[in-house]
Amino acid sequence: MNNVRAALVVIALIACSLLAINWALADSEQPAPKAAASVRVATCDVVEVFNDSKRAADLQKEFAKRNVEFRKQRELDEKAFLVAQAVLTELKEGTEDFENQLKKIESLAIRFRLEREVEQIALDRDRYIRTRQLYNQVMETVAKVAKSRSIDIVLHQQRQELIGKNLQDLRERIENRKVIYSNKKVDLTSVVLKELNAAYKKSKK
Repeated sequence: MNNVRAALVVIALIACSLLAINWALADSEQPAPKAAASVRVATCDVVEVFNDSKRAADLQKEFAKRNVEFRKQRELDEKAFLVAQAVLTELKEGTEDFENQLKKIESLAIRFRLEREVEQIALDRDRYIRTRQLYNQVMETVAKVAKSRSIDIVLHQQRQELIGKNLQDLRERIENRKVIYSNKKVDLTSVVLKELNAAYKKSKK
């Protein structure tokens, strides 16, 4: 009886040993965990690129010219309105000429006001569209430069000195800053601006 028990104990020990060996082998066959891929990050002052681009400078000149033309037309309309009022003062109230001239003044006032509103809406809309287009071009250029340098993420970083109009403005600017520090080597601002201007120059040919 004792011999049987001893044999069973030996068999159990052998089985445990085999299981331990199998587990060890299984663990050794598991592939080693892959190292986390490094993420390449760069910065770019998008506002600086936008403001300093040649396209933005040309747009500013174009809209400044259109604003001057808009003001000139308003001045001409105001002169025409004043002339019509001067004519009215020379007419006798209650006469047919007076009533016709009064209707003319009312018509001019309505027409001038509507024309100004329509022109202003068109000007603002055009400025919005052109500004949006330029912004999209800046974003596309940032992506192009980043891909050419195998960069995964580009963060916006304001390069200008942090200056506020007052304490509240300064606090808001501090809170809105996304990047506290970055090495100048990862700054793509100048490269993106150069690329954007080159593409714009090429498009004008």
